[in-house]
Amino acid sequence: MAGEMENSAQKMSELTNRGGLIGAYRLDGKGGGVDIDWDAIETDPRGDKEQGDIWVHLDRTGTKARQWVETGARLPDSAIRALLEEDPRPRFSYYPAMEGSPEGMLFVLRGLNFNENADPEDMVSMRLWIDENRVITTRKRRIMSVDDRRQALLRGSGPWESVDVLMGINESLIERMEPILVGMDDELSAYEEDEERLQLGSIRGNIADLRRKIVMIRRYLAPQRDALLLAERELPHWAGDHVKHAIHDSAIGLARIVDHLDEMRDRATAVHDELSLIENERMGRISLRLTVIAAVFLPANMIAAIWGMNTGGLPLVAHTYGFWIVMGILIAFAAAGLYMARGLLR
Repeated sequence: MAGEMENSAQKMSELTNRGGLIGAYRLDGKGGGVDIDWDAIETDPRGDKEQGDIWVHLDRTGTKARQWVETGARLPDSAIRALLEEDPRPRFSYYPAMEGSPEGMLFVLRGLNFNENADPEDMVSMRLWIDENRVITTRKRRIMSVDDRRQALLRGSGPWESVDVLMGINESLIERMEPILVGMDDELSAYEEDEERLQLGSIRGNIADLRRKIVMIRRYLAPQRDALLLAERELPHWAGDHVKHAIHDSAIGLARIVDHLDEMRDRATAVHDELSLIENERMGRISLRLTVIAAVFLPANMIAAIWGMNTGGLPLVAHTYGFWIVMGILIAFAAAGLYMARGLLR
């Protein structure tokens, strides 16, 4: 545990020293690339096809990273805000070429949180600016799907050009979601198939927690699906048909996931309602039994109260077997009450 904390602190220190630059690469157009530093980025902030597209991956909380996005990257103002703001919703925006900024696209995507000690439904935010010669990605928390692309790049099987970074990250985000959703579905199926329902309280709590997770995940994936569908229609010409087809496939995949989440939400609601009904029936039966028992012993309470009065004239007070006669009357009343309520006590 101490070693992990030291590694985390070391990584944060490195990011701080580099001004928030997590990694930057010049793509070789063949799936590989070379690392570049701030000097190379500032010398050639837009990239070019002759030397290779560039990919700049930043921690948006870094001081120098924020300054470069705001002034050195030459982006539209609304794109700058989206790359740096705290909690944006998934979106897509197309930007035509303007004075000082190239034609480009902005994507804000969400993915499940696979960081240590984090809940997957606490989704991480990924922001991408993509133009013909470069891609800029920003994040605050570590995103495993981006690490997948960086590792692939170092192996020589990564993105060839700027738009390929988007395709790879998007595909990895969806692939990483599926095992978590399958696990949630299996958990829900186990609750549905549990016929005994012995631990209603804990099961209801687990169902409520599962419903919360479903709602939190769907909250971002539904607009993300819509953003990809919009991107499919508004891609610039230089993105190419292969990117359009890949985004279409991703949108279909997300639509399937959203439909699955809707189905699980409805199933979880049905199971929760069923458990509530079962618990209400149990409480009703318990209340009924307590009521019947109280009614059975009501005559005994009344007789005991009468014989407990300190007044003259009480019957059987002086009788030798008065106590046993009263006890017999009480037993007879109780037996009669139990006989009449025998069906209700089952």
